Amino acid sequence: MTIISSTLFLPNYPFRKISEPLAKAFQTHASSELINVPLKLLECYLQLIEAELSYVHLSSRSCEPIIIGFVGALRSRTLADSKEPVRIRWARRFVETLTSLRDEIPGMPNFDYLMADLEEGKELWDSQQKKLNPLALRYWNGWQVDSLKGVPSFLALGELWHSHGPEFTEEYYRTWKTFSAKQARCNTTLCNKLASYLSKNSLEWPTTTFQNPENIKSFFLHFMKEHFLTAYRENLNIPTQIKTWNRFISNCEEAFIQSGVWATPFGDGLPRPIRPKQHRAQTRVSVSDEGVEIHEKLITRVPLEITDNEAIEILFKSIHKDIETVKSWATEQANELYSRVQLRILATTRINSSEIKPRKGWQRRSYDHESICAIFQSNGFPSSRMDFEHQYGYTILSADVANILGLPAAGTLYPYQCLLVAEHNEITESFLKNFRLYDDKGRRSGFVKTDTGYQLVGFKDRRGGKLSEQKIQLNANSTKRIFEVIKITAPLRKYLKGIGDSRWKELFLTCGKGFGHPRSAVIPTWNKALFDKHTRIFERLAQQFSNHTSLRGTELKNFLWRHCINSQPPPPLAH
Repeated sequence: MTIISSTLFLPNYPFRKISEPLAKAFQTHASSELINVPLKLLECYLQLIEAELSYVHLSSRSCEPIIIGFVGALRSRTLADSKEPVRIRWARRFVETLTSLRDEIPGMPNFDYLMADLEEGKELWDSQQKKLNPLALRYWNGWQVDSLKGVPSFLALGELWHSHGPEFTEEYYRTWKTFSAKQARCNTTLCNKLASYLSKNSLEWPTTTFQNPENIKSFFLHFMKEHFLTAYRENLNIPTQIKTWNRFISNCEEAFIQSGVWATPFGDGLPRPIRPKQHRAQTRVSVSDEGVEIHEKLITRVPLEITDNEAIEILFKSIHKDIETVKSWATEQANELYSRVQLRILATTRINSSEIKPRKGWQRRSYDHESICAIFQSNGFPSSRMDFEHQYGYTILSADVANILGLPAAGTLYPYQCLLVAEHNEITESFLKNFRLYDDKGRRSGFVKTDTGYQLVGFKDRRGGKLSEQKIQLNANSTKRIFEVIKITAPLRKYLKGIGDSRWKELFLTCGKGFGHPRSAVIPTWNKALFDKHTRIFERLAQQFSNHTSLRGTELKNFLWRHCINSQPPPPLAH
C-alpha cells in the first residue's frame, strides 16, 4: 500500500518533526524548489518512525539510520506514488542538499556515498514498515474527496488534526466526503478555509462549539467576517463572494446540520448576507443633509436602509479608498519625522559640540542645524526649562528645536501607529496603549526576533487572563517602522531610564509640544468638539491631508472626525 497517493497536498502539512531552523536551512541550501517535496516526505517519514531531526541530530552519527532509511523510502514506491525517475531525482536532491549543509554543521557524517548507491537503505525501510505509527499512517494518507464524476480533491486538514484532534478531524472529513460524492463538482476552498480558521482560533472555538446552538451561530458570524475582510483586502468581487458564501452555507446545513452531526443554530439558521436587515438602535447614527440615516462609527459612512448585499459592496469599495488615503498621509508624516532623525545623526558627525558655547541673547538666526544637533548630541535631553535655555539660549522656541532634532512631539508617532494597524488589522488601540518594549528586568520583550522574523508581543486587557497576550507576526514594512520608532524615541528613553522613570520601557514616548517631560504617547482623538475649539489643529491636518485626498472643508473635517486608529473594515451584515 502506498502511503502518499499524491504529492499535490503535501504543502498542507506543517513541519512538526523537522525543526524550523533546519527546514529553512534545507530550503536555503537547495539549488532549486525541488527540495520542497522530499522535505515534506522527510517530515512524513519521521512521523511514521517516530523520530525527530534538528541541527543537533545531524551533528552526530546517530542520524545515520534516519538518513539512510529515508533515502531507501524515497526509492521505494510504498512511501509516495510517483514514477521511478522522479523518486531518484528526489533522493539525489536530498543527498546533494545534505552535502551542502555539512559546511555549517560540524560533526555531520558524510553521505556522499549515497549518491553512488541510492539503493542503500531499502532493506532498512522494508523492516521499518512493519512497525510504523498507525495514527501517523492515517494522518499522511490524506483527506481525499471525490465528486459524483470521480474527480478527486484534497482537504487541507493537517493543522486541524493538531488543534482539534483526530476524532473531530475525521468526522469533519467523513461528512464532507459523503456530501461531495453526491456533487457534480467538489468545491473545497471554503471547507479548507473553515478548517484553517478553526485551527488558528482553537482556544476560542473548541470542538464543543458545534454542539451548542448559540456558539455555532456565533462561530459562523465570526468566520463570515474573516472571509469577507479577506475578500476585501484581496480586492475580490464581493457579489461573487456572497454567492460563493451562500452556496457553502447551504452545503454546511445539508451535510452537517440536517444529518445531525452539528447542532441546529438558533434563529434562522447559519448567516447569509442576502436579505435586508431590520437594524436596532445604534450608536453614532446621524441623519445626512438628504435625510438619510448614516452609521458614523466606521471610517466610511453607510446608509442604514440599504440591503446587506448593497452595504457590503459599498463598504469594501469605499473603505479601500479611505484607508489608502490614511496610509498615504501616515507614510508621508512618518518619513518626514524619521528623516529629521537621520539628519540629526548625520549632522553630529560634522561638528565638534565642545566648540558650541550658548550664551544669553543668541538670536534664532545664530543657530544653524548642525550646531543644534551637536548641542543635543553632547548634552542629551534637557531636564528643565532652565537647562534648555542654558544649552540653546533664551530666544529660540523649544518646539522649533524639537522639530529640527526629530523628537517625537505630541501626536507625531500617531502616523506610525496607523501604519501598524494598516499592516496588521488585529492591532487595536488597547494593544498599543502603553505598549511595553522592555520587561521589568530590562529585557526587550515586546519586539522580539523569531525564526520567521520579528513579533510584537503585547496585551489586550479585554480578552482576560492568558488570552490577553497577543503576538503579532510583523512583515518587512512593519518591522522597519518599529525600528524607526525605537530610534526616534531613543533620547527620551535614555533620559527616563537615567532618572529611574519606569516609562522608559514603553515603545511610544512623547515630549509634548517640544521639550516637555517625556511621557507615554497618547493616541489622539479627532472629533468635532476638538476641531471647533482648536481650529489650528484642523488647519494643520487639512494642510497635511491636502496632497492625499480631494476632500476639503467640512467634508474633510467629517472624514477626520470618523477616522480613529481602530477603524477597521466592518464585518459583512447578516440576517
